Amino acid sequence: VRQGGGGGEVRRANSGTKCSVPDSLLVPVAPALAPSRQSLYYRGRRLADEERLTEAGVLQDDELILEFESPCMPDVLRRLREGGGKKGKKAEGKKGEAKGKSGKKKKKGKG
Repeated sequence: VRQGGGGGEVRRANSGTKCSVPDSLLVPVAPALAPSRQSLYYRGRRLADEERLTEAGVLQDDELILEFESPCMPDVLRRLREGGGKKGKKAEGKKGEAKGKSGKKKKKGKG
């Protein structure tokens, strides 16, 4: 992204067409994308940091996957992924009977 006074210029990955992005939507990624926070995968296997691509058998046109946490991820989603936003179990009555919104046990219908 090239930043200018009124925003940045980017290219769409699928078509290469130019797009304008306002400065308010640009996020610095340098601290968030430190090498220690990235993982490189080849054929489903995570490559070790010290491993060379040729040692892993990577050829010129082979696909590599670079995994990293988005610096634009909302805090709610970040907490969920870290496990801090786990939801509790649904309210249960005796012997695992589910309760309705009022907290009363649901009656089983006949038939």
